[in-house]
Amino acid sequence: MEDPVLWTTVAVVGASTIALVLYQQCHSRRRASTSKIAKELQGLHHGDVLFAVEGDGGEGKMLRERAAAGDSTALLALGMDAYRGGPGRDPDFEKARSFFVRAAKEGEQEASFLLGVCELRGLGGKRDRKGGLERIEAAHSAGLLRATLFLGLAKRDGDLVRRDLDGGRQLLVQAAEKGCVPAYRAAGRALLEDGVDMARAVQFLQQGADAGDAIASDVLGVALFRGLGVAADAKKAEQCFLRAAAQDVVAAHYHLAILKDAEYEATQRVEALRTAFENYAIAAEKGHP
Repeated sequence: MEDPVLWTTVAVVGASTIALVLYQQCHSRRRASTSKIAKELQGLHHGDVLFAVEGDGGEGKMLRERAAAGDSTALLALGMDAYRGGPGRDPDFEKARSFFVRAAKEGEQEASFLLGVCELRGLGGKRDRKGGLERIEAAHSAGLLRATLFLGLAKRDGDLVRRDLDGGRQLLVQAAEKGCVPAYRAAGRALLEDGVDMARAVQFLQQGADAGDAIASDVLGVALFRGLGVAADAKKAEQCFLRAAAQDVVAAHYHLAILKDAEYEATQRVEALRTAFENYAIAAEKGHP
C-alpha cells in the first residue's frame, strides 16, 4: 500500500544558497487516521519561491554536486525528492532515508525530523518507534514548528504515538502562536472539538483563512453558522463556504447546502432551495459521506 503522505520538495538555487520549500500533500489512505494528519499538514512550507529539483539539469545538477560535497541542504532536498517520487518515478523511501541520514549527520534539523518520521513509520528501512519519536521530539524542542505540528496531530490521532488529546491540543496551539500557518487550522479545530476557548479557536481559523487555507475557511464558516465562539452570522458563513468550495473543499459544498436549506426553511426562497440541492449533489458526486 502507498504511504498516505508524499513529501514534495522543490528548490531555488541561488548564487550561494539553496532555499527549500517543503509541503505535505495528501495522496492516498493507508488508514483514515494518518490521512487526517496528512490533510492537516497540507500546505506547510518554509520558503517563498519554487523551482523543480530535477528541471533541465541546471538546479538539479547543482544540487547533486553540492550533495556530493556534503552540503546538508542539498542532501535534504534530494532526500525529499526521492521520498516524493515524480512523473514516471515511484517514491524511493530507502534512498530518501539514506539522504536524510547523511543530512542529519551534518546537523540538518529538518532532515533529522524527517528521518524520525521514516523511522516511526518504518519507511525505507527498519521501523524504530522509539528512535523515530526521539528525533521528532528533539526537532520540536529545537524549535522546528513542522515537528511541533506533527507531534500535536499525532498525539490527538493516537495511531503513531500514544493518544493525548490535551497534550496534542497544547502543541498545536503552541505552533499556531508561533506563526505556523497550517497550525492555525489544526489548533482552531482542536479547540472547537474540545470545547476549549472557542473564541480563540475562531481567531486561529480566521488567521488560517486570511492566509489562504481553504479548509480553515470552511471550518470558520461552520463556527460562524453555528455561533461557536462568535455571534452567528449566516452571511459571513456563506462567504467562507463559497471561498472554500471555490478551492475544491468538498465539505464546503455540503456545509453550503445545509446553510441554504436552513435559509429556505426561514424564507421559502426557491433560489435558496435550488442552491442547496446543487451543492448537495456536488458534495455527493465528489464523495462526501
